[in-house]
Amino acid sequence: RSDPPMSWLGFELDLGGPMPAGAWTASELLVELGLGPLVALIAPRPLRREVECLPPRALDRLDAWSPGRPRMGAFFRAWAPDEPGLRELLLARPEVLRCWWDRPAWPCSVPPGSLAEGDGVLSRGDEHQEHLGPAPLGVDARWAWSHARGQGVRFVDLETSWQPHRDLPPLPQPVPPGAKNLGRGLHGVRSLGTVLAATPGLGCMGVAPEAGLAGLASCAQEVPGVGLTEDFVADAIYAARALLGVQLLLLEVQRAPGLPAESHPPDRVAIHEASRAGVLVVQPAGNAGVDLDLFEDPACGERIFAAASPDSGAVMVGARMPRTGEVVGNTGSRIDCWSWGHEVVTTGGV
Repeated sequence: RSDPPMSWLGFELDLGGPMPAGAWTASELLVELGLGPLVALIAPRPLRREVECLPPRALDRLDAWSPGRPRMGAFFRAWAPDEPGLRELLLARPEVLRCWWDRPAWPCSVPPGSLAEGDGVLSRGDEHQEHLGPAPLGVDARWAWSHARGQGVRFVDLETSWQPHRDLPPLPQPVPPGAKNLGRGLHGVRSLGTVLAATPGLGCMGVAPEAGLAGLASCAQEVPGVGLTEDFVADAIYAARALLGVQLLLLEVQRAPGLPAESHPPDRVAIHEASRAGVLVVQPAGNAGVDLDLFEDPACGERIFAAASPDSGAVMVGARMPRTGEVVGNTGSRIDCWSWGHEVVTTGGV
């Protein structure tokens, strides 16, 4: 028979003591903490810490971690056949709190368009940007510009792929070190243009054209023995905090099959810790078309988006059709606000 497909198997450990100083690989760290048998169980499969942009003790310092709270340094992942055996073996160990199969991450894509693309299909793209107009159809951005245009606010865009555009500032290299800008598709350039585009009368305008781009954070990394992996969201969040001093994080990815990023256990902890540290995290509700109140986290069996459950602190944005109000993505009480889900004219298309 054919070999089973490979996937990342994530798990959280009960690590209550102090983390050792210095940089450690996942295997070295677990052996140092007295968990050599766990490493032997996973070997020779690739094993890594969920967040590797900082050493374990530095993660604790950044989060001001204290016992009783989730600990990002306790999250790991192994590259394994997508079949029950290893997961059950891990869950049988006393130090393993929970275990799950990773769901891929990808941008909250919109249908391809042609308006204001590349060097400008439209001579006046801003004339078609109805979302900038007055309420109830638009967000009243043009009125807001008489008071503020984003000055003093620096944000980070987190996804996997960006391209240069005439209406945008030069693009920096993404963090964490070694992360990839895949340079494909148009989602990244559209996201940046929705905020930053600043060529009135020629191209497009963003809602906050004088905001600062603090940097880009990519969740795409090349992993030895595995290849390109595009779902290191928690690693990218911590890199944005530690290396870019992010104030506002636009988290432009969702988890399969179209769920919010925080449906994934380590991403949820990373988002919560960023929010707790004063970072304003904005994330899409996702495009699966499901009621998030009914979603059960397979890692714990709880309805983590129900109204009675504590949320991560992030602002979750749902998508609607601009004129009819029809929902074009997920619903549920966890969603904080709604915005246009189609026909947003921006850099790179509609």
